[in-house]
Amino acid sequence: MNNDYVSLVFNDLLSKTRYTRLKLNIYHLNELKKK
Repeated sequence: MNNDYVSLVFNDLLSKTRYTRLKLNIYHLNELKKK
């Protein structure tokens, strides 16, 4: 396994997790505003 490849995949996973968390936060904010 290439080390660069591993870090690439790892970074991609991290950014996906951040993106998902961001979307969840926005969703929660919108839900709070509705109440």
